[in-house]
Amino acid sequence: MKIILIKHAETEWNKASIYQGWLDSPLTTSGKNQAKELAKFIKNQADVIISSDLGRSIETAMILSANSGVIKGRNLFYFRERCFGILEGKCKWKIMETNPDWFIHNKLNDNASVPGIEDIEIFKSRLLAGANYLKKLGNKKVAIVTHGGVIKLFYVMFRSAEKIPEIKSCSIHCFNI
Repeated sequence: MKIILIKHAETEWNKASIYQGWLDSPLTTSGKNQAKELAKFIKNQADVIISSDLGRSIETAMILSANSGVIKGRNLFYFRERCFGILEGKCKWKIMETNPDWFIHNKLNDNASVPGIEDIEIFKSRLLAGANYLKKLGNKKVAIVTHGGVIKLFYVMFRSAEKIPEIKSCSIHCFNI
């Protein structure tokens, strides 16, 4: 099965380097335009668009569907971003000043002991359950509007030998599962 993972469009908090996790921030005007441009590609590449159940992904998926004609399917918890606990709503750069041990090369360590963060193994299990759900859809080409952490973990789980590319707003990442 071919799946196309799409990082949601740019949000206000993306611009400000603020952790979102399970919290939401509105799409920027630039983000809405990104999604409209991406719709031109999705039009011929997907049979259905599904989404994480968080607002920024839902809004991006709706823009993609409205501008591509591809059916908008369900919003699924499986593809929700990792919960970042006490980091949510806070600026990454300020956190790095007070807790540098949580980061490696300016990126949050997956195993950092952040209070309230979703355990990485629970996050993986949720994504594997999502992959199993997708297999039930048959041989459809599915576009999933999701989050950077989800896409990163898909690379780790399904392409372990491959270097993880930069994951930008409205970037496309194709997988066969």
